[in-house]
Amino acid sequence: MKSKSKRIVVLLFGLTVLCIPSIHANYPNLLNFSGETRTVAIVKTDLLGAWQYTVDNAPLEYRTGVITITDENGDYAVQVQLTGGVLLGENVTVDANKINFNLLIEGDRVSVVLTADGDTISGTSTASDGVYSIEGKRVKS
Repeated sequence: MKSKSKRIVVLLFGLTVLCIPSIHANYPNLLNFSGETRTVAIVKTDLLGAWQYTVDNAPLEYRTGVITITDENGDYAVQVQLTGGVLLGENVTVDANKINFNLLIEGDRVSVVLTADGDTISGTSTASDGVYSIEGKRVKS
């Protein structure tokens, strides 16, 4: 029995040693053999997904729509679906559950700031003609 246990321990040790280069190649900050202490931050955001929104007092064609927020390896993208077409967010930045982006609407740059809280989203859009309040709810899949 001791011989069998010893073989299992040696086998597990060997597998561990063989897996370290693969793990290090995929997660270089995870295994640090230099003796330095590293902190890896994992940030989960509630922003991702689709949001049905309403903008108070906005022109009718921009008053309602769906904002879709996606993340491709840390690069966030915003797409705004309106009845008349799709607008793409530019200069997208995310900090925890807050997102900032710009839209180009009829030649006017509109700055949007939104904060997610569970299944609701709220914020403002600022255009040359004023500041508008935005409220929305997550679209359930």
